[in-house]
Amino acid sequence: MSFIKADDGPIRLPLFLPGLNVCLYLITVALDWVEPSSAYAGRAMFAVDIPFSLYMVSSDDANTLTLIAVLSTVWWYFIGRIGYDCKKGKIGRLASGLGAILIFVTGAVGASICLVYLVEDFRGDNAARTALIQYLPALALCVGAFASLFYAATSLLRGRAPVR
Repeated sequence: MSFIKADDGPIRLPLFLPGLNVCLYLITVALDWVEPSSAYAGRAMFAVDIPFSLYMVSSDDANTLTLIAVLSTVWWYFIGRIGYDCKKGKIGRLASGLGAILIFVTGAVGASICLVYLVEDFRGDNAARTALIQYLPALALCVGAFASLFYAATSLLRGRAPVR
């Protein structure tokens, strides 16, 4: 007997995406702790947590990483929530369209920067290769963004009225 129906898949997005972001933060902190001032430690976090991670350009200390992690975790909850609400028909066409654009930009920018960094680190020295673990949750966040985008786009095309 299953307590989760097959139709309840998108319920996990609002919880799964922020959870992945917290994992990414913890991996980033661990990599920075193992090898302080490593140029590779925050690359994946920088890639997928845009726009908040742009602050890392000027400062990348522990307080900055924590602030970015908190703000971007809320951001990823919001992205997952858009997909969930679109799947359940709780958002109208206009909001679904705007959400789809927002999610597309977030997912496409994050995935493209993340893939560029991943290739650079894979071809880099051993210190870069040890940092490859951070790309697992980062790329999973991008896949989650595209799943949320799928729900928003199908809601937009379906034209479902919001449930009251």
